[in-house]
Amino acid sequence: MKPTHQELCIDMGRPATVILPSEADRTELLRRITLRKGAQDAGMCAEVILACAAGESGNAIAQRLRTSKNVVSRWRQRFSKWGLLGLNDEKRSGRPRTITDEQDQQVVNQVLQGKSEDLATGVRGA
Repeated sequence: MKPTHQELCIDMGRPATVILPSEADRTELLRRITLRKGAQDAGMCAEVILACAAGESGNAIAQRLRTSKNVVSRWRQRFSKWGLLGLNDEKRSGRPRTITDEQDQQVVNQVLQGKSEDLATGVRGA
């Protein structure tokens, strides 16, 4: 007996949105993966987008990154609609940040490069 349309849709799921990032987008996504500090999801969502662009299935991505298929689908849809801007954290309630991600990353880089004495001097002088 031939399967119904509904049965086919259940087995196959809905078709995934095709992701085709530009070369500039790919460069930025790779940069986000290598950041040691920043938004918690920045590296993971960048990995999701690059995996989608490489043709990996949502299920495989979710399993590899130990997340849910819904998370993979959400990042894929947001990138499809808004590009890199769709991957940024949304505004949250609470006190606004007083430093930028770039300033935060500079501090982390200085510490990792052994320039903690510069930071200590700045802190003591405050």
